[in-house]
Amino acid sequence: MNPRIKVWTLCVLVVMMLSLGGCKSGEIDQDIILTFDGEVCKYDGPSVASEGDRVMTLKNTTEHDSYMKVLKLDEGTTWQDMIDFVGEPGSAPGWLPGVSSVMTTAVPGNPDAWEHSLHEGLYGIFCVDFEDRIWPAAPLEVKGQ
Repeated sequence: MNPRIKVWTLCVLVVMMLSLGGCKSGEIDQDIILTFDGEVCKYDGPSVASEGDRVMTLKNTTEHDSYMKVLKLDEGTTWQDMIDFVGEPGSAPGWLPGVSSVMTTAVPGNPDAWEHSLHEGLYGIFCVDFEDRIWPAAPLEVKGQ
């Protein structure tokens, strides 16, 4: 095959892949990503999202099992309440008061993703280490359809 045709074909394939990569099916948004290094829990995602299915990813860069907790806060419980309860990141136990549902995933590797449906309300997103210590990452307000 002519080398120019090979290059042109490769360019067309790359452009097609890049254009398809930006498309979403409308069913699942992968917009909740946490990175945990054992000292810092970093959230990469929106502060407000529509309710529905989400793929949540934890990038655990430690050598130990770590967890992502996504907690739906009870009516009247605020993100500041969670921050106040935890105090110094990494010092509080892995349980928190004022939550109506807990979604947790255990992951020893990097990264691990899981799917969950979020419903209208305020959520708190946390990293938890192998000793059940907790690091607040971010609040997430989920709005109804």
